[in-house]
Amino acid sequence: LGCKITCNVDGFEWRREKWSAHARYYFKFCEWLIGNSSHNLIFDSEVIERYYKVKYKKLGKVICLEILV
Repeated sequence: LGCKITCNVDGFEWRREKWSAHARYYFKFCEWLIGNSSHNLIFDSEVIERYYKVKYKKLGKVICLEILV
């Protein structure tokens, strides 16, 4: 459609045992879809950023929040 897709990637839900096998498959499929179709990725962790860089060769931005007390 000519539009750019931006996704906020949030963790590895497909690795969590609390989900059923069907749910984990769905989450893994969604990860694959994001890794192969998104134009802009936003991460909340440098670990997740590295994972997408290695597995899907995708670059993105890491959200860095500082909490001042």
